[in-house]
Amino acid sequence: MLNPGFYFEAAFVALSAAFSALFVGLLSKAIFFLRALRTYLRRRVQEGPPPPGLFLGRIMPILSSLGPHLARFLPAPYASYLDSLLFSSGMSAWLDCERVAAYQIVMGLFLFGVMFLFFGPSIISLVGFLVGFGFPIVWLRSARDGRRRKVSRELPYVLDILAISVSSGLDIIPAMSRVASLKEGMFASEFSRVLGDIRLGSGRKEAFDALRRRLAHPDVDVFVGLILGADALGAAIAPILTSYARKMRRIKFEEAERRGRLAGEKALLPLILCILPAVFIVILGPLFVMWIDGTFQRLVGY
Repeated sequence: MLNPGFYFEAAFVALSAAFSALFVGLLSKAIFFLRALRTYLRRRVQEGPPPPGLFLGRIMPILSSLGPHLARFLPAPYASYLDSLLFSSGMSAWLDCERVAAYQIVMGLFLFGVMFLFFGPSIISLVGFLVGFGFPIVWLRSARDGRRRKVSRELPYVLDILAISVSSGLDIIPAMSRVASLKEGMFASEFSRVLGDIRLGSGRKEAFDALRRRLAHPDVDVFVGLILGADALGAAIAPILTSYARKMRRIKFEEAERRGRLAGEKALLPLILCILPAVFIVILGPLFVMWIDGTFQRLVGY
């Protein structure tokens, strides 16, 4: 005859499995929503708004309507930080600080509700709110860092094209127009924007300063300084651009060597955190269970 405690343990295991499955399902829905939001924003930047039949295409206008109501409650330093982050990540044409704040609040409350449903008023629910609240900021920082890496990768080749064009007798503005006509890479669109600003009446300094603020990269700051300095002094810009492109390639090569040296050290981290604990569990786990079993038998008098 089975021990009555067996039925209690079986019921407890089944109930735990059911709640675990429900928790995993809701958590997967939350992760799907966050990934869908990231895809929506990326598609909107690259291709324009999605078709109206998409789920997020209907949800995002509702979330966006919360932005004007949050504007008067948004602290000025935080709004300035969001504006600078949107500007440096290239999202300022599609998002504003009020809309980002609305996304933060809605996603924070959503994850807080999911965690509160299972864990109640606990620290885990607060962590869920903080994760949802911070996701848009993390995504914008990731977009900004990706944009900076793209600048570091493309700028040496752009400098070579500009140097060759200027050496052939072109001014820097027609040389930039040649880069813009390539229709590939980030600098093609950025140079098109600079040329558009100049056509609309902006001076060279104002147009290049706007390029510097949009990209927010040290190499672009040096590039803009070289262009404006050569333009003011009347110096030949082609040798300067070629020399700076060569310097950037050397720095990238040295950085690649440094990362290669650090790869061996970073490989030790999974070994220490994952493999060694598993080895200790396999070796010491049975001994610990035997020790606990012997101690329990001595306590109950067996």
